[in-house]
Amino acid sequence: MSAETVAVAAGELRSGLVRRLVRGLGLDAGDAASTVEHWLRTEQAGKPCHGLVRALYVTQSGAFGPYDGRPAPGPTRVRAGRLHVDGRGHLGYPVVQRLVEAGCAEAEQFGVCVATGVGVYPSGALGDWARLACARGCGVIVMSGSPARVVAPGGRVPLVGTNPICVGLPTRPHAFVCDASTSAITHGDLLVARTDGAPLPADAAVDREGARTRVPDEVAALLSVGGSHKTFALGLAVELLTSLGGGVPGSPKHAEHGVFAVFLGPELVEEAGPVLSDRLAAFAATGARIPGWDSERRAEAAGDLINMSRETYDALLPLLREADA
Repeated sequence: MSAETVAVAAGELRSGLVRRLVRGLGLDAGDAASTVEHWLRTEQAGKPCHGLVRALYVTQSGAFGPYDGRPAPGPTRVRAGRLHVDGRGHLGYPVVQRLVEAGCAEAEQFGVCVATGVGVYPSGALGDWARLACARGCGVIVMSGSPARVVAPGGRVPLVGTNPICVGLPTRPHAFVCDASTSAITHGDLLVARTDGAPLPADAAVDREGARTRVPDEVAALLSVGGSHKTFALGLAVELLTSLGGGVPGSPKHAEHGVFAVFLGPELVEEAGPVLSDRLAAFAATGARIPGWDSERRAEAAGDLINMSRETYDALLPLLREADA
């Protein structure tokens, strides 16, 4: 495994990947474009586990599509400040983007919005969606479910998903975005390790016998953060909250997983904003790493370039050539 990276112009990847999603999966052209932009933004933010390696997963796993070209649905208003979206039969990324846009609009009007979703997978990098909300002056608490990949402490059977939870607040000079999986590594981290030929961190995964392994191809399940009962309980709590919209906890089916979010309108977050920003700046002055700040700086500095692993780029080339054929 090499540690080589390659800088690629985003335009070199963008059009080919969009065409591949449209022609290969039957995705609506607009949805394909928003999905690729999400991967590119996430890659630029330094989160390759939710970046372009996911293009390989979506197009090659056989778990997605074919779609019929219909645009992903937006959420429906259950009542003022309450939204729900049914994303079954659609790729999750554009469904989440529409939910974030509508959730922010609802919170701007009513102060707070609670949103649920079912059949929303993959949900993507929640931190990226949180940054979109923060750019509108809204705060957000968002979490998502996924097929069972995480075992309980001492177990060997996957019970819950990797189940990230994200908090985003529009602080200055950069938005505070804490996006953390409740598993030791994400499914995307496993995909990256398999693509790059890299060993996994210690105490992140187990094999079919329940023994710890660092070999990506031996992985049968992931561990919760630290492998503790407390972090498994947190992952289970996320699993239940993301099932409030009609999902089924522990289900292997993509259509039975969803999202749960609370959007906070500008009026709620603006008053406390200066105090929060000042305190975060003071924390940063001590050397503390403020969640979201480095990612935003990295993305701003990237311009139109995508810095990615050579292995992922080489794996993407056949997709791009196929799209251009």
